[in-house]
Amino acid sequence: MYKPKIIAIDNGFTIITGKAIDTVTLDKVNAIIAYKLDELTTDLVCCDVVTGHGDGEQTWTIHEELPGFDAVMVHFETLPGFDRKWRDEIISPAFATNRTIIYTRTTSACCILSNGLLCVRANQMPHPREVYGFTPLSRKRSDGPSYRRCSMPTHSSHSVGY
Repeated sequence: MYKPKIIAIDNGFTIITGKAIDTVTLDKVNAIIAYKLDELTTDLVCCDVVTGHGDGEQTWTIHEELPGFDAVMVHFETLPGFDRKWRDEIISPAFATNRTIIYTRTTSACCILSNGLLCVRANQMPHPREVYGFTPLSRKRSDGPSYRRCSMPTHSSHSVGY
């Protein structure tokens, strides 16, 4: 049986499974959500990599047992605004999901004001629930919210190596 793997490439990553070879470029990544899955005696660190919008949205699920996972995560650190402390945020407490958005692409907005001046500002994408189907959870730690999946449907997802 073929073991799936993930390979960091210059402008993204390639996922190789027994059924397909898929390449995702970093400029297509809209969000990365990290979390853990409880596997009775250990936790499995996973990431959902979200690409596309609306009906074209896809989610690529990768995990730490895939060969190449660490190299791809280091590659993701080149994305502006990527949370480099992501692992610390999801490791504790043990056996809790600790779903956390560790990267969200920002968009630029441009408008012409009534006085004729050009106004350019960076806007965050809509609330994660609206875009990615996540709802903030309250946390006892003061380092910000984590997220969990809500009942909103997703358009297309790919799980690798389960």
